[in-house]
Amino acid sequence: MLGLLLKEYYNLLRYGKTILGLAVFYLFFSIVMKNVSFITSMVMLLFAIMTVTSFSYDDMAKWDKYAASLPVTRKKIVGAKYLLGVVLTLIGGLLSLLGIGIVSLIQEVPDLDVNFMIIAGTFTASFFYLALLLPVLYKFGAEKSRFIMLAVFFIPFGLVYLLGQTGITMPSEETIVTFLKLAPFGVILMYIISYFISCAIYKKKEL
Repeated sequence: MLGLLLKEYYNLLRYGKTILGLAVFYLFFSIVMKNVSFITSMVMLLFAIMTVTSFSYDDMAKWDKYAASLPVTRKKIVGAKYLLGVVLTLIGGLLSLLGIGIVSLIQEVPDLDVNFMIIAGTFTASFFYLALLLPVLYKFGAEKSRFIMLAVFFIPFGLVYLLGQTGITMPSEETIVTFLKLAPFGVILMYIISYFISCAIYKKKEL
């Protein structure tokens, strides 16, 4: 498993530097705009998306064919991807908290509670998207899954917009806070189920 994670590390090293550069940009943008929501939300999402990006690198390198010759089970190969998703999302979350700390040293950060809620919501959304997308990527590959990935990302925003246009009353702040407290448990369960689905798909896949 450690060897598989090291492979992911070297695979994403150059791309990771780009993401860190974007994180620094969002940090300065948050300072200039006096709004830390940029650093709290975007950084974690960028790191979570790196897991999805790793599939494109695997396809270009014909990784699946090489992996078939290794003394490692397909279950462990899938597990390494899911563990990568956890590690990258946690790194993104820690950097978001670090960003808030840096901004708070420079200027006053209003509504800290709201920003921590944004982090919790982004954390939940990151694992939700990964749980949906990883089985799709194992089934169809990175190239064929692009339109599905775009739909997964943009359909929720479209639904929220349509609901707003219909005049339906949006949930109260108390309801949203309760949801954010309970949602991580549901998403973690969803992530575990997603792992077993991906294992079943990858086990039947011809490499």
